[in-house]
Amino acid sequence: MAKSIVHLPSSLKDRALAFLNPLFIATVARELGFNWRETPLALPSLLAWFARQILGGNLSMPELARLAGSGFTPEAFCIARGKLPIELLRHLLQRICDLAGASESRWKGHRLWHMDGTGISMPDTPQLQNRFGQSGQQKPGCGFPTAHVLC
Repeated sequence: MAKSIVHLPSSLKDRALAFLNPLFIATVARELGFNWRETPLALPSLLAWFARQILGGNLSMPELARLAGSGFTPEAFCIARGKLPIELLRHLLQRICDLAGASESRWKGHRLWHMDGTGISMPDTPQLQNRFGQSGQQKPGCGFPTAHVLC
């Protein structure tokens, strides 16, 4: 059975959070020419909170807002996160790999993979039922077709 990030040792999570602190993120963002206003969800803070959400085992947005002292609403965090610049995320990944002694594609000689997955349900049409089926936990004819997406 695959382990999730929740099962990582806390020392490894602490090291990742040390890399993804607002000061480090701000340094990289300024090198790339990004600017921001100082708000609770300014670019460096937003990315640091996003990292904390992931390393916390995909904390809910209300829980994250609570940890932040209610400095932002879950809705505001969701909207801001959707506007994160991919260029900055790529540069942060490369910088962290460099600091960890890895390349973006190799770590200690091993290939690295970045994956994420989710499940989706679809409209209950005969064509989609025939193509995708439905969850094994549903009774036949009493559910929606489901698919799994891995990127």
